[in-house]
Amino acid sequence: VGQSDPSFPIQKKKASREYLRTIAHLRPRTNTFGA
Repeated sequence: VGQSDPSFPIQKKKASREYLRTIAHLRPRTNTFGA
């Protein structure tokens, strides 16, 4: 797959739903946040 940018907001660890809600470009892509 390759390297990822270290400034990318999601790292290889468990992220809370509250944190994921703050990342605007992910909100419409998931069923959880799209409802």
